[in-house]
Amino acid sequence: MYQQESMFTCGAIQLVSKTTTLSSDDIEYLNKLYDRLEGKRYTRYFNLFSVIRKDISNQLQDPQWISINKKLSLGKRCIANYFLLYDEDAFTYIHRDSPERVTNTAITLIDKSSDLEGGEIIISQKIKKCKVGLHIPTDEDILAKKEQGILIKKAMSFTVIPQEVGETVWYPAQMMHGVSLVTRGYRKVLISWYKDNENDKVQKESV
Repeated sequence: MYQQESMFTCGAIQLVSKTTTLSSDDIEYLNKLYDRLEGKRYTRYFNLFSVIRKDISNQLQDPQWISINKKLSLGKRCIANYFLLYDEDAFTYIHRDSPERVTNTAITLIDKSSDLEGGEIIISQKIKKCKVGLHIPTDEDILAKKEQGILIKKAMSFTVIPQEVGETVWYPAQMMHGVSLVTRGYRKVLISWYKDNENDKVQKESV
């Protein structure tokens, strides 16, 4: 069972959710699992820069890991799990996951340093039309319903998703997302990729 904490609206229909899904014991287990696994530092790995990645084998049958995976799956089929360590100079370029491979991504923060600066999850959306004001409107402008400003046909809006240890952020594959540059400290996360079950796909197509 998980507790819904907050929901972020990103565009007309896309939603990013943040929940506290795992217990403190689960988080402790994940940190110990991270320490046991072999990893590799990448200068660049696709959209990841200066990170340490540790893959979790899909053959791992530890009961607590199976329980954690079930809590995070929300009924979807998990296709990959791996850890990322972001330390100084690490970041993720703004990108979109392939919807052919992935339908949802979950990011669980399992550890961070007390002096962490940067490393925030960033989501973005395109705004087709946006009016930018040239000055602060006066009461007379408001009463007269005067429209002050210029119309921008294309713009990008960015939202930072705050996250504490133990929280999981979910977003759909088509969501533009990234991680800001870490300038101090470190941030350690579990990344989980999910694909809709075939039954879910059939239901969506029939709606």
